[in-house]
Amino acid sequence: MTAETRTFIAPSDIVGIEYECGHCRARHLVPVERFDRVLYQCPNCREGLATATDASHTKRGDDSALHQFVDALKEIQNLSVKVRLELSGGLA
Repeated sequence: MTAETRTFIAPSDIVGIEYECGHCRARHLVPVERFDRVLYQCPNCREGLATATDASHTKRGDDSALHQFVDALKEIQNLSVKVRLELSGGLA
């Protein structure tokens, strides 16, 4: 007999966005409900975190994708249909 474990989360289970600095490995958690801006510098060592979209909008930065993700997450959390996301087996 083969057993299989699958792990799912609901969008409502996501309560925060965590940044991790690639330089010093410090982590900074921002609650989804309070996410209003992107962190461009690590609060610990001041190394760069996210990239910014340039003024002419010809080069998209991390900030645009992060804002779109959080906005979509908030919208999905309020849908009448309930959805769940499956996590990869390596995270279980």
